[in-house]
Amino acid sequence: MKKESNFVILEYKTLKAYCHCCNQKLPNVKTSDLKQFKFTANVVLEWTEWKEVIEFEEDFDECVREYVYVTIGFFATNPDDKILIKDSEFDKVKQLILSVVK
Repeated sequence: MKKESNFVILEYKTLKAYCHCCNQKLPNVKTSDLKQFKFTANVVLEWTEWKEVIEFEEDFDECVREYVYVTIGFFATNPDDKILIKDSEFDKVKQLILSVVK
């Protein structure tokens, strides 16, 4: 949605299928409302040497996905929640990286 040169807002949902207290499968899977997470260029650039990663498209795609899932998983969700992200949302983070690195 919002996109500026120094940050992007990624939209995602979470899926809760297990109770983290008793570690049992929930009878009804719960999907969250749409949530947002802000990725800033300065923080994204600290994660890896993106100049080297972007040379190989497949590695770049995989690295961006891993970075996004790890970051949202750590800062914004419970360990038992599954994170649901549309492919177009990953593209926002890729464009942010490309705009700053190149």
